[in-house]
Amino acid sequence: MEQVGVVDPIKKEKNLKADRIKYWMSVGAKPSVSVYNMLVEAKVVAGKKIPNSGKPKKKEEAKPAAAPTPAAAK
Repeated sequence: MEQVGVVDPIKKEKNLKADRIKYWMSVGAKPSVSVYNMLVEAKVVAGKKIPNSGKPKKKEEAKPAAAPTPAAAK
């Protein structure tokens, strides 16, 4: 295992080893969406950011309408 960078969110400092990151990506390493977006922002890799809401998208399903409760009818 190799450490290819450090990010300090409190001080907002990033220390990334761009050459090592590019090497590992060239041999098949795949960063997560969040890490990929950080690498694009730091201009380590070229490309566009990938939208990531942090929650998986759910398919819209037709659900039957729930009957109103007696307390909600007042």
